[in-house]
Amino acid sequence: VDRHKEFNIDPDFIYLGGFSSGAHCATAVCQLALEQSDIKIRRQVLLNGLFDMLRSFHQFDDYAKQDQLCASEGIDYCLAHFGVPLDEFSLPLYSPVNSTLLSKLPPTTILVSEYDGLRNDSEYFFRQLSLAGNRVEKILIQGQSHNTMILRGAMYEGEDPAKLIANVIERDWRAAI
Repeated sequence: VDRHKEFNIDPDFIYLGGFSSGAHCATAVCQLALEQSDIKIRRQVLLNGLFDMLRSFHQFDDYAKQDQLCASEGIDYCLAHFGVPLDEFSLPLYSPVNSTLLSKLPPTTILVSEYDGLRNDSEYFFRQLSLAGNRVEKILIQGQSHNTMILRGAMYEGEDPAKLIANVIERDWRAAI
């Protein structure tokens, strides 16, 4: 933070974001940043994230099953080899849906693809943030699956997640000036 001028960074306009496990990491960093008085995250922008390693929310199973590239079996395999003991899966660092700090996290934008294999995670995290009083918004990307960003050339129909993310940042920037 003390080298922000060298890198032309506005320390009051820091965004954290990520896709899939990167969205999970961004949320973990936001939780850890709450302990640092000199770090202020303005917003987290999360695309198709993993937020509940226990996979305890199932309201959108029918949608998630449509995603053949991010299928339940593959998710289970990755979680089994994650290197975290199963009895720690519920800890907030691994499953942010269980955090007691949700109301203190920065405003959050969750982008979720309609047919994402991890849609339940994004929807559950959105619900938990809302219930905690966080300023959270959800953007549903119609017709897309988990890998919409990676496979943009093949999945070009529908809204481009990169443009949606840019719109969120531009909206905040315009509101700040």
